[in-house]
Amino acid sequence: MDALLNRLRIGWRLAGSASLPVILFLGFSVWLWFGIGALQSDMVIALSTDVDAVVNAKEMQRNVVQVQQFLSDVSATRAQDGLDDGFEEAEKNRTEFMNHLESFKAAAAKQSNAKLVALLEKTRQEFDQYYSSGVAMAKAYVQSGPAGGNPLMGNFDATSVALQASVEAVVAEHLSELKNQSDHVLQQTNEMRWLAMGLVGVAAVLVATISWFVALSILRPLAHAVRVTER
Repeated sequence: MDALLNRLRIGWRLAGSASLPVILFLGFSVWLWFGIGALQSDMVIALSTDVDAVVNAKEMQRNVVQVQQFLSDVSATRAQDGLDDGFEEAEKNRTEFMNHLESFKAAAAKQSNAKLVALLEKTRQEFDQYYSSGVAMAKAYVQSGPAGGNPLMGNFDATSVALQASVEAVVAEHLSELKNQSDHVLQQTNEMRWLAMGLVGVAAVLVATISWFVALSILRPLAHAVRVTER
């Protein structure tokens, strides 16, 4: 390195020694800018997906309750005195439930969460059983009163309990996925912090080393000139 530096003028040596920290700082700033930008983009996408999933889960729970409420109302009133819209309202909530579930399932598949996809498929099957048993019970109450509907109530209640458990399992799995994403972001942040500290340390050593060689390349000839002059 001494031979290379000795070919340069002193002004060029000093300029290079002074500009090196600036160049390294600019390079580090650009790297940090793009690194933080990529991390921020990942967080925005993850948060957007998670918010949609939370909304879908809450709406699914509401639809389950609404289906049970409307079918129970039809069963209690036997669709008399104009209270016969329970089947229609229950069907609307069934359609909404399926739409929310499919949206939730698509998001889970996009995140490659096979466990959540399987839970959602299981929930869809149990909702079909829940809905069909509820409609059968309500129609039996309308046609035959308690004598026809009471025997079917136990099956409807059992499918309701199973469905609620499945929906809760879906919510629990989603919360677990949220925690995993949070841990991943935290890990990325820590890795970026340690990498930044390492780069700063390497840059400091590099600048100090080059500055040392530049100083020697200037001081050695000056010392030699002083000695010659003294002689």
